[in-house]
Amino acid sequence: MDFTLLYLFLFGGSLSFLGTIPLGPINLSIVDTTIKYHIRAAIWVALGATVVEICNSFIALYCNTYVHQILETGFWTRLVTAILFLLFGSIFFFRENKVHPEMENDKKRNHHFLLGIGVALLNLQSIPYWIYFFSALKNLHPGGFGLHMQVAEIIWLLLGIASGKFFALLCFGWLSQLIKSRVNSIRLYMNKIIGGVLIIIGIVQAFRAFI
Repeated sequence: MDFTLLYLFLFGGSLSFLGTIPLGPINLSIVDTTIKYHIRAAIWVALGATVVEICNSFIALYCNTYVHQILETGFWTRLVTAILFLLFGSIFFFRENKVHPEMENDKKRNHHFLLGIGVALLNLQSIPYWIYFFSALKNLHPGGFGLHMQVAEIIWLLLGIASGKFFALLCFGWLSQLIKSRVNSIRLYMNKIIGGVLIIIGIVQAFRAFI
């Protein structure tokens, strides 16, 4: 393999992994799904989120400066994001906790996959994250990062981003599986924990929209 392609794969994978570590809606959804269902269901959620991450990073490559201005300085973008977080946070917080039997079929897999896509779409900060690093670290690749790169380079960069995202989410799933096998009582509080975190994120986004 060309060293440049391997470098881009590792570069994208490392940034994606590190960007997934901070707690957010998708991480918490992985924890919630693993504890309420099983690790296989969490894998489908992770796959859905990974698809969205590929799209987000490609958008960041395609329209770097324009998207950055919209997402970082747009009042309405931040306000809408805040409302969505508050809405979904409230839904989680007041939803009844249910523990589901460990069974899986095509309908369940589709549900978990779509859940991963839906939750990841809420994370509008993903695009500014990639725009920032593609801009800040442009000197690490000849000519910088963008669609002027060769097709093979873009593909390997996106593959690295997808791999880093998926592996990081799997780590959350594995850790949650360990928690699940030891502390069953945490299942009763997962919705309130997730809802509380989403509501806090929504309040922060609302605060940022007005300052």
